[in-house]
Amino acid sequence: EPSLHLIIPAFFRCIYELHKQGRDFVIILRTFGQDLPALERALQAFASGRHPLFPDVNNPNWAFAGLNTIRHAEDGRVLLTLADGSALGSEEEIYDYLSKATRCQGISDEYAWWNKHAFSPQAGKPLWFTKEDTGITHIFFDDNIHYKADDSIVAVHAREKAGEPFAALSGEQILEFFGSACIKARITAAIDDPLYFVRQIAEAEALLAARRGALPTAAAGS
Repeated sequence: EPSLHLIIPAFFRCIYELHKQGRDFVIILRTFGQDLPALERALQAFASGRHPLFPDVNNPNWAFAGLNTIRHAEDGRVLLTLADGSALGSEEEIYDYLSKATRCQGISDEYAWWNKHAFSPQAGKPLWFTKEDTGITHIFFDDNIHYKADDSIVAVHAREKAGEPFAALSGEQILEFFGSACIKARITAAIDDPLYFVRQIAEAEALLAARRGALPTAAAGS
């Protein structure tokens, strides 16, 4: 877009470096805003080698086509509607879909729900965590992640193992995921350091491996 810089180079560098490392990964873009169509065009340009810093890139899986949406039912249940119109109504289905995705995804999250609940982390963008599923690591970057129990943007839904229901964690419990599964994106640092996201992922994985056994998987008081 003219005069707009939607994605900083460190983000593209992260994708490029993870691929060079032979990593199996998928990028999922989550936003409360209206920027997904522009991001879709930007990712498609990058994935087809039209970024000036990465002219050798040619991987359609690094771009997304069509927009997915996350919304909440009145009782708080999370609903994911895919770009083709199909809907996933259980957290098990959503977790499996995101974990098994083979190409980049773009998801519009529900700002109205977060706003309605006074910006509490429990009403933010959902992140699913299965403690025993060590083959899958979901890491969430957002510049609105704060180390505050009553003011942050990621709602962690956790469980011990596959087949169990996910529990919505409290704001205090979500703090225990800070730095491992929930990372505050520091934009100025990412502008200064092209490998910012690569380093943050390595640190997050090490911290998650050290803390995983102690992370909460049941709702507070249960």
